[in-house]
Amino acid sequence: MATADEPGFVDGVFGPKTYSAVVTYQLRHTVTGGADGVVGRYTWHNLISHVYFE
Repeated sequence: MATADEPGFVDGVFGPKTYSAVVTYQLRHTVTGGADGVVGRYTWHNLISHVYFE
């Protein structure tokens, strides 16, 4: 069963599982702008900084 941490296979579609995973990420990492499910500039910056600096 897919979870928010493992939403499933990559299919190129931003569907409900992807939305849920983004909101979960935003909540866990306290992204500026809140958990709106949109990978905007604050979420993208936060995500990239975690990838490069952790």
